[in-house]
Amino acid sequence: MDTFDKNQIIQKSTEILTNADNPIWYVLLFLLLFFLLAIYVSKNVVLPMRTRFLEQKSKLQIKNLRLNSHFALLNPSPLFTIKSNEKIEPINESAIKLIEENSEIFNELNKIFTLWDFNLSEIIKGNKIHSFSDQISGKYYKIFLRGDSVLNYAQLYLNDVTELKNTQLELANSKAELQLLTKYNLAKIEEERKKIAMELHDTVGNNFALLRLYMNPQNINQEKSDLEMANNLLDDLIKEIKEISYSLNPSILQRHGIASAVNSIIKRFNEVNNIHGELNVSGDLCRYSETFEINIFRVVQESISNILKHSKAKNYQVEIKFFPERFELIIEDDGIGIPLEQLKNRKENHMGLLNMEERIRTLGGDLTIETKIDEGTKIHIKVNTDGADNV
Repeated sequence: MDTFDKNQIIQKSTEILTNADNPIWYVLLFLLLFFLLAIYVSKNVVLPMRTRFLEQKSKLQIKNLRLNSHFALLNPSPLFTIKSNEKIEPINESAIKLIEENSEIFNELNKIFTLWDFNLSEIIKGNKIHSFSDQISGKYYKIFLRGDSVLNYAQLYLNDVTELKNTQLELANSKAELQLLTKYNLAKIEEERKKIAMELHDTVGNNFALLRLYMNPQNINQEKSDLEMANNLLDDLIKEIKEISYSLNPSILQRHGIASAVNSIIKRFNEVNNIHGELNVSGDLCRYSETFEINIFRVVQESISNILKHSKAKNYQVEIKFFPERFELIIEDDGIGIPLEQLKNRKENHMGLLNMEERIRTLGGDLTIETKIDEGTKIHIKVNTDGADNV
C-alpha cells in the first residue's frame, strides 16, 4: 500500500469520528450516563440503605445480647461463660451460689474440659450448640454449650439431673431385684415341690403300702395287734397329710388370724428344735385382708427359718403389736448376727431377706434390720393399716 492510500484512510477515519451524526458517539454517551447514574444510585441509595441495615443489625444484636443477659441472670440453672482461652467465669446467681457451696467446682470443670472431644473455637465462631452429660462433685449434670461469635465466648449451662439419674439407677436396681426375686421364688417353689413329693413318697406312700398289707381281705383271722398297727398307721397318715396341708396353706390363719397362726408355727418349731421361741402380742386383735395376713405369715416363716438355719441362737422372740392405724412386727434373736457386708449385698447372700423386704413393700410398709456380731439380729416391720386392709 502506497503513501497516498494511507493518507486517504486516515482522512476518511477522521471524517467519520468527527461527524456528529456518528452512532458510536451515542453509544459512548449512553455508557457514560449509565456509569454516572450507577455511581449516583450507589452513593445516594444503596450505600445509605446498607448503612441503615448494618445499624439495625447492630441494634438487634445488642438487644438480643441484653435479652440473653437478662435471661441468664434469671435462669435457675448455673450459667458460666467460656472464652476461647478456656477461662470459665460464673455470670448468674445460681452459678455463684454453686461455687460458694463447692469451691472445687472450677477445678473439676477444667479437669472435665480437658477431656471434652470438641473444638471450643468452632462452637464459638459457628454459633453452635453442643450438649453432653458428666458427673461433677458427686452430682450428675446435663451440660449445654452455646457459642456466641459476637461476644466471642460460649455459654455453659449446668442442669442438675441427679434426682433423675438416681431414679433411673433405682429403677434399674429394682428391675434387677425383681429378676432375682422371681428366680428365687421359682427355686423355692421347686424346692417345696420336691419336699412334698419326698414326704408323700417316704411317709404317706410307705404307710399306705403297709396299711394295705394289714387290711388285706385274705388275712381273715387278723390278730388284734395287726388291727392296732393299722389304726396307728391311719393316725400317722392323717397327721402327715395335715402337716403337708398346713405347710401349703395354714387353715388356722384363715380361721383365727395372724396372731394365732404365728403362735402355732412357733409351737411347732419348738417341738422339733433346740432353739426356744416365744410370742408376745399387744393391742386389740385385728383381722386384715387375706393378702395382708398371708404375706406377714410368710415373713414370719422365713425369719424363723433363717434363725434356725443360720443364727446359732438359743432364743428368739416374735412380738406383734396391733394399733388402730398400723401393724408392727418385731422378730429378735440372740444369735451371731449378720455381717454388714453380707447385709449390704443381700442380693447375693440373703435372698430370703430380699424376699421379705419385697413382701412388706407390696403392703406399703417398711422393714428395718438391726444386727450386731455375736449379739443377735432384730427385724422391725411397720405397715399402715388405716382402712385399706382391715376387714
